[in-house]
This record gives sequence, C-alpha cells and structure tokens, in this order.
Amino acid sequence: MSTANANNARTPLDSTSSRNATDTRKRSSNKLAKKSQKDKSKNGSTKGAAGSAIMNALFWVLSIGFVLGALALVPGPLQDRLLVAIGRLERKDTSGLYPVKTKILADREKRASIFRAFQHAWFGYERHAFGADEYHPVSQSGSNLTQSQSSGPSTSIGYTIIDTLDMFLLLSLNEDGASLGKSYRRTRKWLKEEHTFDVDANFNTFELTIRLLGGLLSAHWAEYEVGITPGLGTQEEEEDERFRASQTGASDANPASEEQGRKPFERSTRRNDEDDHYDPSDMLYLHKAVDLADRLMGAFTTRSGLPWSNINLKTRVGSSSDQEHGLVSTA
Repeated sequence: MSTANANNARTPLDSTSSRNATDTRKRSSNKLAKKSQKDKSKNGSTKGAAGSAIMNALFWVLSIGFVLGALALVPGPLQDRLLVAIGRLERKDTSGLYPVKTKILADREKRASIFRAFQHAWFGYERHAFGADEYHPVSQSGSNLTQSQSSGPSTSIGYTIIDTLDMFLLLSLNEDGASLGKSYRRTRKWLKEEHTFDVDANFNTFELTIRLLGGLLSAHWAEYEVGITPGLGTQEEEEDERFRASQTGASDANPASEEQGRKPFERSTRRNDEDDHYDPSDMLYLHKAVDLADRLMGAFTTRSGLPWSNINLKTRVGSSSDQEHGLVSTA
C-alpha cells in the first residue's frame, strides 16, 4: 500500500512536468516559426522594394525614350542634331536660316519654290482666263462652273479669284511679295467693279460656303484687320524712283525744274490711285461676304434645318441635286 501510494503520489508531478516540457517546446517552436516568418517577410519586402525601384527606373527610361523618339520625327533642330549624332546627316551651315517664334527654322529654299509656283500658276490664269471660275492650263483657256438658267452665256462668280485671295495676301509678305502688287490691285478692282453674285443659276451650297464665303472672310481679316495690303504704294515708289533717276543732276542746274517736274508725277499718282480703286478701308470683302451669306440663307429653308445641296443665288431658292441624289453635305 505504501509503495502504491508513493507511485500514485509521484504520477501527478510527473504528468505536470511532462506537460510543462511539452508547452515549453511548443512555445519555442512558435517563437522560431514567428521569427522565420518575420525574416521571410523582411526579405520579401526588400525584394519588393528593389523590384519596384527597377520598374520605376524602367518606366522613366522608356518614357524619355518615347518622347525623344517622337520629337525626332518632327523636322527641326532636334531632329537635325539627332541625325548628326548617329551619323545619318552631315553637319551643315545654318547661318542663312533664322528661327521663328515656333522655334522652327525657316526653309528659305522651299518658301521661294512655293512663291515661284504660285506666280507661275496665277500669271498663267491672269493671262489666259482672268475672271473665269476654272483655268485649263493645257488649252490655256477658262470656263465657268454653272450654266445660266436663262439659257444665256455662263457667268462667273469668281471661284478661282476669291478662293485665291488669302494666299495672295499671305504670299505678299514674302521678300518678293511686292511683285504681286499689280496683279492684286487688278483682282480687287475686278471684284469691286465687275463681279456680282446676282446670277440666275444653281450653285453648290457647300462649295459656295467653303470657297467663296470662307475666302472672303479670311481676305477681309488679312487685309482690313491685320493690315496686309499687297502693292499699296508700290506703284508710287516705282514712279518716284523713275522720277528721281530722270531728274539726277537737273536740280543742280535749275532748282525750279525739280518743282516743275514734280507736278506731272503727283498728277500721275493720283490718276493711278483713282484707276486702281485700292482703298482697303472700304471693307470690300466683308460687304461681299454679307451679300453672299444673305443669298445662302435660302438654302436653309428646310424642316430639318439642313441645307439644300443647291441654291439659286438670284432667286435665293434652294433645291436638291440630281447628281447627289438629294443628299446634303454638312462637312
């Protein structure tokens, strides 16, 4: 009995010690597991930060490369420098080129070629078909786009002339723009004295809007608002120069001869001004534009508000076009 009791008395202690040892091992295992997890997290964070930094760096490198590549496609100083750097372009002297406000170098050679092309085309039209709607350079003749309703001869409404006004004004700013002065004065005089929109014929509404109404408004802006006046004063300057050349040395011999010689020049200048009727303050193009716009209003008398494809400028009545099957262009 005493031995059994002693065994029974030691058993609870042994069980408690065993449980404590087990708990200690579990706690140690948990601590090791947590430490291992922390180490893994730390290593993962370090790797994630490194990967993020690499991705950011790669993103900026690709972005900068894309921007430089896009800029390299645009003709200009940057493109030239890049082509020179990679050996695809020889370095050239750009002292004859000057930058404009947009930082684009002016190509004088191309600009001169465009000006000469315009002169060639316009002077051919002026010689062989001045006032006509269309010019046929091969046959050196002109024609009008619309036949009169009254079975009479076709009448021009100035398609080519009005459509060219804005280009006339812009190119007059060229170094040789003064050479267009005489032609421009003749063109303006024709519009003022001979041109009319009061024509009994059907015209395309779209073409009237973009070519004639737009052309007149842009010409008014360039001439009246901006103040571009091709050839204004050019004729006077030429006559004044001829007068001075003819009078070289005359004033030294006879001072009165200069005053007497001035009078024919002054009269000639006034006569030329009267012949040209060149007065930009008369707002000729704006008055023409208003007249055309009033006539075009008849094309919009529809239920939908979309314009008829054709308009009779005299009667101001819109109509559909057989060629376009009644369709309307609102472009």
